[in-house]
Amino acid sequence: MGPINWGDAPTWIAGVFAAFAAYYARGTLKSQREQISEQREFIAEQAANLRLERLELQAQMGERRSAQARLIRLSSTAEGAELDEETGQMVGADHWTVMVFNGSDAPIYDLTMTFAGEPPVWVATVERTGGESVAVLGRAKRATFTSPRFADTLMAAARPVARFRDADGAWWQLLHDERLTEIPEPTATD
Repeated sequence: MGPINWGDAPTWIAGVFAAFAAYYARGTLKSQREQISEQREFIAEQAANLRLERLELQAQMGERRSAQARLIRLSSTAEGAELDEETGQMVGADHWTVMVFNGSDAPIYDLTMTFAGEPPVWVATVERTGGESVAVLGRAKRATFTSPRFADTLMAAARPVARFRDADGAWWQLLHDERLTEIPEPTATD
């Protein structure tokens, strides 16, 4: 056995540089993994923010979409009742009279009224003289409808339901208690 052969200087220098390069590459990979992890967290946070913003925008759009429809008012009165002398109560109401008021700044279209699925009896007004529906109800205008006659026991089930199209083309259903619902466009059989 002779002396240990440690090689020549260029080999040593190349080995040292290779070790530094490997150490530096390892540090770079670790740094890039951390950056990728931070970017993923940032992207997840941004996605959550975008979801919240989208929900808020959808809510605002729904509010704008229903703004005109929410200004339509429906008031109904049970009529045809007689005073019961014994109880002092009005009994025997046999029909509804309903007034629809357009309180919005734009007209509504194709206003129809039903009572337990039955069409109304038309009430003539100064502005109109007949028909079953109102093609256009201008702003600050009223339309009055009267139900067919019902037995007084059926009056609660025959409450009025109005349907109309707003100025943007959306269809709405307005119940006697002023619950408003967007509905699909009615078909000829509705």
